[in-house]
Amino acid sequence: MNLAVTGVIDSWKRPGAPAIPDSVKKAADDMLARIKAVLPTFESANQGGRGGGGGAGAPPPYTPPPVNQKISRLMGAIDNYSGPPTSRQLADIEDCTTQLQHGLEEVNKLDGEVPKLNKLMQDAGVPYFTVDTTNVPPAQGGRGGGN
Repeated sequence: MNLAVTGVIDSWKRPGAPAIPDSVKKAADDMLARIKAVLPTFESANQGGRGGGGGAGAPPPYTPPPVNQKISRLMGAIDNYSGPPTSRQLADIEDCTTQLQHGLEEVNKLDGEVPKLNKLMQDAGVPYFTVDTTNVPPAQGGRGGGN
C-alpha cells in the first residue's frame, strides 16, 4: 500500500501531470500518513542500523525491531535449544502476538479504506491505484545484511 499510494502521489508531481483536486490530494495524503504510522510494526525504520557512521557524534536513538524480526529471532532462539521455551520467551511470544494482531488490525482497516479512496479518485477523473500483493519487495535488513 505504501508503494502504491506514494507512487500515485509522486506521479501527480511530475511535469505535465494533470491537475488533481485538493480533496483527492488531501485524502491521499491522509491515507499515506495512516500507512506510515503502521509501517514501523512491520518494517525497520533505520535502514543502516547502528554504527557505520564513524566515531563522531552520539549514536542514533534506539528503534525497536519490527515484529516480524522479533518473531524470527524468537523462533531461532527456541528452535536452536533442546529445552522448552523459557518464561521470558513465552512472554515474548505473547508480546509479539499482541503486536502482530494490532498491526494486522490496522492494515485491515487501511485495506478497507482503499476502495473509498479509489472511488473518490475515480469520481474526480483521476487514475486510481491498485495494491499488488503478489509483488512485495523483500524486507530490509535481517540475516542477509540489508541486501
